Amino acid sequence: MVFKVRVNKDSVVNFFAVVIFPFSIIALETILFHLLMIVSNYLQATTIISIAMFGIAFGGLISFYLLRFNRNLILSISSIVFFLSIGLSYYGIVRLDNFNFPYFLILPFLSGSVIVSSIFSRANSHKIYFIDLTASALGVIFPIIAVAMFKSENALLILSVLPLIFMIIQLSEVKNLFIKLTGQILSVAVIVFIISFFLLNTSIPRIINGNNYENMILPYVTIPLEKKILDEVYVKDSVTGNYILKADDPYKELMARNIINKTEYYPFVMDLSRNYKPSLSAEKNLKIYTNKLDQYTFLFSQDNLMGRVEYITKTEGDFFYINNGAFYDRVIYGDKGNRWDIRFPNYMRDTHAFIMGASADGIVNSLKQLPGKTRITGVEFNPIIHKTMMSGYYFYKSEKAYENTVIHKTEGRAYLKATDETYDMITHMNNHAEHGSVCTLAPEYLHSVEGITEMLEKLTDRGLLIYEEILWSTRSEWSFYKFMNTVVTALREMGIQNPENHILVYGWDYWNYQDPGVRSVVIKRNPFNEYEKTKLRENLQYYLDLKPSPLPSERHIHAFPGRVIPGMIGDIITGKTGKDLVQLPDFYWFDDFEKNILRYIPDDSDKDFIRSLYKQYPRMDVDRGWDFVSTVWNYKQGRYVLKPGISETDKLKYLALLDKTDYSYKMDISPVRDDMPFPYNVYKEKKEVLRILKIVAMLSLVIFIPVLLLSVYKYSSHKLILLEHSLFFTVVGFAFMLVEIVLMQFFQRFIGIPVYSVIITLGALLFFSGIGSLISSNWRKRYIMLSAFAIPMVIFLYYTYLDSIFSYFAASSFNVRMAAGVGLMIPLSMLMGIPFPKAMEKIKKEISNEYATLMYAISGAAGTFATTFALFLNVSYGFLFTFLVGIAAYTIGALLLLLILRGEK
Repeated sequence: MVFKVRVNKDSVVNFFAVVIFPFSIIALETILFHLLMIVSNYLQATTIISIAMFGIAFGGLISFYLLRFNRNLILSISSIVFFLSIGLSYYGIVRLDNFNFPYFLILPFLSGSVIVSSIFSRANSHKIYFIDLTASALGVIFPIIAVAMFKSENALLILSVLPLIFMIIQLSEVKNLFIKLTGQILSVAVIVFIISFFLLNTSIPRIINGNNYENMILPYVTIPLEKKILDEVYVKDSVTGNYILKADDPYKELMARNIINKTEYYPFVMDLSRNYKPSLSAEKNLKIYTNKLDQYTFLFSQDNLMGRVEYITKTEGDFFYINNGAFYDRVIYGDKGNRWDIRFPNYMRDTHAFIMGASADGIVNSLKQLPGKTRITGVEFNPIIHKTMMSGYYFYKSEKAYENTVIHKTEGRAYLKATDETYDMITHMNNHAEHGSVCTLAPEYLHSVEGITEMLEKLTDRGLLIYEEILWSTRSEWSFYKFMNTVVTALREMGIQNPENHILVYGWDYWNYQDPGVRSVVIKRNPFNEYEKTKLRENLQYYLDLKPSPLPSERHIHAFPGRVIPGMIGDIITGKTGKDLVQLPDFYWFDDFEKNILRYIPDDSDKDFIRSLYKQYPRMDVDRGWDFVSTVWNYKQGRYVLKPGISETDKLKYLALLDKTDYSYKMDISPVRDDMPFPYNVYKEKKEVLRILKIVAMLSLVIFIPVLLLSVYKYSSHKLILLEHSLFFTVVGFAFMLVEIVLMQFFQRFIGIPVYSVIITLGALLFFSGIGSLISSNWRKRYIMLSAFAIPMVIFLYYTYLDSIFSYFAASSFNVRMAAGVGLMIPLSMLMGIPFPKAMEKIKKEISNEYATLMYAISGAAGTFATTFALFLNVSYGFLFTFLVGIAAYTIGALLLLLILRGEK
């Protein structure tokens, strides 16, 4: 007997649509988040979540109108738009400086949502929801592998193949043979082209035609170092005249490829360093992406979601370590370190040191020069650093910095909490989630009261906790005051009555002798004794006697054990700062001054008054130093600089005018705590978040208003039910994203890396919500309601007990903590996946499939607002408050679900 299995083509297309596009949407969201972290900052990067939610919601709204047209046509057009929008998203990233808001990034989420929501309206909600969320969870995993193997740019190329594959599958439904074959052949041709370009973009040319090498490469290589590298790597074959790759080190092969990228050999390369088009703002945040980047030789560039690592140079004697586009470290060839390193006191013998963030060589070599037998342990999260600094070319260039050290790939605070070891020195060298000049609102737990307390408790009786902080902006200066207040608070909460006996603070700089931009803070759990104070004086005097000196004068010593030195730091230590701290605009870029201040002042005389308070320095190029930290040398040019000695009358008048502007002058240096772990959260008025929130709110209203009007117009006979449904999907969409965002930032203390925290919370939430949806599809009302009311209770339990669970896994490896993070997300995620599809199925049966797409859009619009609103609540009131808002929202959602399901058994 022969059995014939009839496959419904519609079901096949539905299945692949709901696999390919949710997978691609979430993968794209993760990669774009990472790229935005590289070229901008954490605050701007988090907007991609709101952008994604808006695109998904708006796609649901558009889908409502498109359902009445030819299905195949809509799917085809949406697939083409999705394919094109991946390239446009990359364009939006590389031209980010030219846009106030990255609107291009909306397109892939919008077009993908049109496809998914159209499928959602036709098929079983529970099954589709499960497949959708499972594919989305897999989409979170894809960037972990693809970005590390190929870099973010090439991962986007891989993603762009998927909508074309779907088009080939979807066109099989088309009856017109000519259209079907033409579309499929074109799709295959484009796929072949993309794969060919991908291989070209990721490979190193092994054999180069002699004419091409001499005419398309050599004339464009103008930097002597680059010419030298090519001469070492490529050898001319005497028979064929071709140039053959014969490098003695794989790192040199990468150098050669980076050099060739700058020539005419390739018509186009997809590489961020080549494609990014900066404006002045790229100089402001001190990223490497300036118009002078071509003057640098890219020795190395590798990517993963923990951070893009690049080594660049202008000389043959050193290289700069760049992490996510920001300068972090300088490695000088042949430098074996120096005991007289201004970053730490050098009087200890037989020191057991722990380094938080070992970096390229950081201070490893200098610590090795301390007298006696020095043991060095530490942590460095990024595996790229481990790979390059542990062996091979850069291992030797850094004078084997990591040799005879134990550097763990884990999160430092968790490691210290778990170990029984104590240390003579724990060091932090500019150890922030964001660079000291690119400072917004990234959560970070190494500068909190709880974090400092834990580290002080891990010191020996003579032990020192040492921080190095870079102050390259007004915001980072106030962040330093906030940090000092956090240090003093930690000491006082440990029972220390006189913190001035435990703290040394001094400013120094090897680049800017006039106004040193680096602060070193040395903290001791026990008071410094007389011997230690004598050694500290000798140490500082050594640098004061140098000419030129990185420590120009004693006025740059801001705190010394046993003394209260007048000034802001002294006031913080003694608790005399007062409550009304103010920062007038200073060292303000011309264009920002016009945009953020003067344009809000209608009266010309008031504008003239404001300008009279400043000295204006015209913008000029400075060749000295490193271009991407040009403000170290050129910190006045192109700016309004406040004149000294402004009268109190003028100050009060100016403050009254500033109230009308977009400038935040009221400062907040309250101590950083784990519940609000934002070291750069120094403005009382959260205007930077509110600016984004206003844009997001407007985008949400773009969906809310037409959806509600359409619902009232089309389904007016269901008045009360319509209100119930609208409220339910609004509340649940809002609550789902609010809880996701607060968990994402809360989990960062456990996971350690912002992008991986996003991956864990987002991936687990999506996948296990899908499982919750699937297993509850046939549940009776009683169990559905029990699950719905359990959600707020479980959220409360998470906030209460997650800290204890985090501590249990503190000593575990990064991979184990990742797995534990996923496990911790399971209970809540499964519960959160139950109410939405149940309500969706009910309304599809009672009203219509089209109506379901409107509710899908409303839910997405509420989620769009919730993503940024959660960040606002976190930085304004802390995680506990945001959790409580989430609990309240889910409680209301459960009550509304009870109304929707009335009459069911």
